[in-house]
Amino acid sequence: MTSRHADARRAYQRRYNAIHRLGRRKISKAARQELQNRREDELHDWTAVYTNEIIRKSPPYDPRCLPWMRRAERDAWNSLSNMEDEMRNAHGKDWLDAWCAEVASTLPLMADQMRGPLPELPDCAYQCSEEETPEDVFRHHQRRMIALHHQFVNLLWQGVEAIQQATYDNALIVQGRCPKVTSIKKLYGV
Repeated sequence: MTSRHADARRAYQRRYNAIHRLGRRKISKAARQELQNRREDELHDWTAVYTNEIIRKSPPYDPRCLPWMRRAERDAWNSLSNMEDEMRNAHGKDWLDAWCAEVASTLPLMADQMRGPLPELPDCAYQCSEEETPEDVFRHHQRRMIALHHQFVNLLWQGVEAIQQATYDNALIVQGRCPKVTSIKKLYGV
């Protein structure tokens, strides 16, 4: 009976250490809780079912993303998500391929618009800091929109579950994450 309790105690301690021993650096309570939840999910084999190479790991949130950018990104993401019913009705069982192809075809057009002259800037683009010009702020917004569309297509090719998992992990551009500018430049030349 003693060895059974000792084995149970060791198993409990291994599980506790795997979840709660996070290292020596100080982190906030919210970040600690998020990391503990992620580790517990990994113990239950609820790991990510997707690859997401367009976002940066650090900083976790884009400090240059302004509220008007978030609103525009949320609207774009919602319109992309709402296309599902239209595609199912129009294309039948091949709806996913048609959906990905349609969204992917907009990416080169967006990149071409970014290479050209800037349109008349909206008033919100003038909400910039002293170090940035309104043109820089608007270009940053355009890069974020291209990254958002690219991420949507990339995750959609991996399956609808990939989008759900990335949403749960807070790993979406639309959730304020910082895109890798080098990846966008390499893929689309902007």
